[in-house]
Amino acid sequence: DSESLKSVRIKNYELRITNCIRYCIQIIIFLFFLAPYATHAIGISPLKQTIVVDPGGEQLVRLEVRNDEQRDLIVFPEVAAFSVEETTGRPVFGGVDQATQWIRATEASLRLRPGEKKEFVFIVSVPKEALAGGHYVGLFASERAGEGQVGIGARAGSLLFLLVGGEAREKPVVILADGRAG
Repeated sequence: DSESLKSVRIKNYELRITNCIRYCIQIIIFLFFLAPYATHAIGISPLKQTIVVDPGGEQLVRLEVRNDEQRDLIVFPEVAAFSVEETTGRPVFGGVDQATQWIRATEASLRLRPGEKKEFVFIVSVPKEALAGGHYVGLFASERAGEGQVGIGARAGSLLFLLVGGEAREKPVVILADGRAG
């Protein structure tokens, strides 16, 4: 009985080693043969910009887009609001800001050959009734998965700090030593 138990343990151990080797081989095959084809490379410049536009004014913002892949790409312009994380200073996307409605791209898409550079031109039109202050907006060039495909689309973005000119109205608040506003 102890011999058969020992035999079962050895077979289980051999099975685990065999499965581990298969798993490692699958990972190696993926990394060396399939992963290079799954990469997406869109380069953009500049990485950040600051503009000041008065209410009722307009300004053009340019975003250079570069295809770093070995195949043709079609990229689309996108605009998204962000906030700045207080502790790290990093942008956090997914917020809501009315300024995203003030920005539109002049082109619906760009077709880029390998190594080719083109630019999106975004028109920033600040309404006359806009209040003075700052807005954080991301300008993106994104590639979407092909029709009928499920996949990851590449997206590269530039941070735009949009300052609306005019007299900013701020309300000073005094914080007392115990943390209450006074």
